[in-house]
Amino acid sequence: RMLPPTKSIEEIEHNVKECLDSVTLLQICRRDIHSMLTRVFANCSARFMDVYQKGLDGEKATWVNKKYRGHQVIPESILKSLEQAHNASTV
Repeated sequence: RMLPPTKSIEEIEHNVKECLDSVTLLQICRRDIHSMLTRVFANCSARFMDVYQKGLDGEKATWVNKKYRGHQVIPESILKSLEQAHNASTV
């Protein structure tokens, strides 16, 4: 507890205003940026796990993740296209 217990509404209002005034904009921005970066990292990690589970190697996984970075999982159609391209190049 940073402040003593309050006994009236006026004291509560005063304490709330004082506490809010003590928070800087930089602290608020840091919290928002940290939250955003955490989501970005989580989504990127989920996409990499998805393509590795579907059998892509590192180079293909990186390319697919760059191309489909707005998606949480990679569409099956792109995996079929990659497989067809790979089969055509090995023939």
